[in-house]
Amino acid sequence: MKYYSFGETDEINIIGENPQISTTADSLFGSAFSTVRVNYGEIPDEIPFLELKFNESAKITDLLRTYNPYFGLIVSERLKKILQTFCLPSHKFYPVNVINENEIIPYYWFNFYDNASKYLDYKNSTIEIYHKFNFKTLSIVSIESENNLQEINSNLGFERNIKLRKVSFNNDFPNYDIFSNNVLGFGYNLISENLLKSLQQNNITGFMFSEPNYEIIFES
Repeated sequence: MKYYSFGETDEINIIGENPQISTTADSLFGSAFSTVRVNYGEIPDEIPFLELKFNESAKITDLLRTYNPYFGLIVSERLKKILQTFCLPSHKFYPVNVINENEIIPYYWFNFYDNASKYLDYKNSTIEIYHKFNFKTLSIVSIESENNLQEINSNLGFERNIKLRKVSFNNDFPNYDIFSNNVLGFGYNLISENLLKSLQQNNITGFMFSEPNYEIIFES
């Protein structure tokens, strides 16, 4: 199965303003005044009150660009219905009202999660260690285990960082049509070619996709 990097577009001619939406004064999600926090990887039954509004020059799209929530996706009813027909990780769609002047438009916060490391064939996966400031590749390293990856990460120091070079998923991978590749922590979304084609055929707006900048292998 082929996958693409996926997320909200930042093209101003499509979204009008970046970000398109902001939280209202009444919204409690992510607020210092809320006693409840929703962390990455948590999918609670309920969330603190979340209300959003379109920014002045923003355009209405099916996928909205926002900084809060900082994970998951804000999706339209139309996009939600498409997603529900595909293979998804553990997830929940939380109804969210998005205010556009005097109109309230129903959207959903699509919060989804699985630990991609569970399906990683570490010995057939590699990372690149590079210089943070000149981005020069310092070494390509094979990963022996999850502990080995954590050890490498903890010994990087100030000037070095790591990124994925090759990711090999084992036979236990559930063939999700969308998931977050969080092997190195908070991850970037990947979308299957089948789901991508469905979004394009249904003229879904507000998203961008590209070839991942690392190799993805699925063991047969």
